[in-house]
Amino acid sequence: EEERLRMQQEEEMRRREEEEEQQRRELEEQRRVAEENARQQREMEAAKRERESAEDDPEEGDEALASKTARRMPSTGVSFPRANRAYVLIRGKSAPIRRAQPCSLCISTGTTCVDLPNSRSKQCAKCRHQKKGCRLPGEKVQEKRKDSQLSPRGGDKRKRPKNIADDDNIEFLGSSTAKAGTSASAAPESVAEVLDRHLGDITTLLRDLVSKVDNVAKSTDKGRSRDWDEDESIITDDDAEPESSAD
Repeated sequence: EEERLRMQQEEEMRRREEEEEQQRRELEEQRRVAEENARQQREMEAAKRERESAEDDPEEGDEALASKTARRMPSTGVSFPRANRAYVLIRGKSAPIRRAQPCSLCISTGTTCVDLPNSRSKQCAKCRHQKKGCRLPGEKVQEKRKDSQLSPRGGDKRKRPKNIADDDNIEFLGSSTAKAGTSASAAPESVAEVLDRHLGDITTLLRDLVSKVDNVAKSTDKGRSRDWDEDESIITDDDAEPESSAD
């Protein structure tokens, strides 16, 4: 019996909580609907006042609406609705600026010469896009001088010669290093002396190389040294025959 009473009490509390939750939701929905109705009423009244002011003075109403719309939204150079559902173009800072005097390219192509917004370039939008020089009509263009044209000092143009070190100022350092300039400690060598010295070094290296090859050949009893001994013996025998014949 106690268990049944407890279950009834819990069910009663649960039903009461559900009813309270439902009432709270209904109150929130009613409050939201009331706020939405009030907002729509305010918008309708504001639109009615704007229509009345536009009917009294159409120009003033358009300017007021344009300024109001410009304050609400950032100006991008697009059309905004007017009070009479027409459209008015509000010039913004990002819109291109038309030039008072068009350039030659825009005149020849028949396009409007405008400057890009926030641009510091002296070229118009078309010339900048086509990467061409933006010139006004009648502006002279400075042409490049041709090679056949005479220089202001007279005579044909000549290339300036490069500064090349003289042979007398070339100083050779070590066995294979050359340096331009003079040295205070040693007198510069002539080209013949340098070549003679290098030739002597090369001869010494070749002599050492030949001696090394001979040593290798002698150690193996083959090669050039043995053939050389045989050739020497043949030569000595040939040389000895004339002496015997002479005797």
